[in-house]
Amino acid sequence: MHPSSESEGRNPVSPERTGSIGYTVSLEFETVSLPPFRDILVLAKKCPVGMTGISTCMGLMTPDGYELVEVEDPVVEALLIHKQIIKRLPLSTLLDILRVRVFPHISRGEIVRINLQVRIHHDRIEGTLPPHDH
Repeated sequence: MHPSSESEGRNPVSPERTGSIGYTVSLEFETVSLPPFRDILVLAKKCPVGMTGISTCMGLMTPDGYELVEVEDPVVEALLIHKQIIKRLPLSTLLDILRVRVFPHISRGEIVRINLQVRIHHDRIEGTLPPHDH
């Protein structure tokens, strides 16, 4: 590297070097967990990472954590669903919900993360109690 007389001893980003040209930098960072989603990943047709590639990647990061479900839809190709969700909610019910509430908003080529909470509640539990010993 041959130093020129203009740059000797100067900071390459100092005001003297940049003249009237300025810049602003905004910076944010955060810890990322892997996988970068928790519940469901929607893979639209023609998405940059195909269904096989994303499934293989997820299998390496979280073996037996997610299930790949192929979907019959004009835009959505497949879903990666956390197995705990399928344990709590029948797959057919989940697919019905997603077809109505999510699929209409998906475009070809997209990969969309869905956060889903399933709460199970029992309204009425009946039975008999054994007699109390006093």
